Amino acid sequence: AGTAAWKGVLDGPVQGRILTTFGRHRHPRFDVFTVSNGIEIEVPSGTPVHAVYAGHVVFARFFPEYGNMVILDHGDAVLSLYAHLQSIAPHLNDFLSAGEVVGLSGTDPSSGQDDLYFEVRDQQKASDPVAWLR
Repeated sequence: AGTAAWKGVLDGPVQGRILTTFGRHRHPRFDVFTVSNGIEIEVPSGTPVHAVYAGHVVFARFFPEYGNMVILDHGDAVLSLYAHLQSIAPHLNDFLSAGEVVGLSGTDPSSGQDDLYFEVRDQQKASDPVAWLR
């Protein structure tokens, strides 16, 4: 069935209120448009963040403007990205099962808000993560 079967059935990486939705947004103060390739989920710093599906760790280190970040390759050209992490649990090339901890949530480097940034890439294109979650 491939990855299409995963849409709408995955457990989220954390439980929390969505602060920033996927897509195009008008900045309230600067009246410019920005595009979010993922979602930001409000969660206390230090909350365990879980892999939404089994995959290999293809990135696990600090990345400018995203802070500590983990990217999992799930096969079928689907990736999930977890950023604003306080700490990273797995190492590069590790295999994680669904639900395993990828790290602990932290703080958005630009806003100072405690949250998790979560993104899904399908065929290298950003895809609304909410569509993948139950």
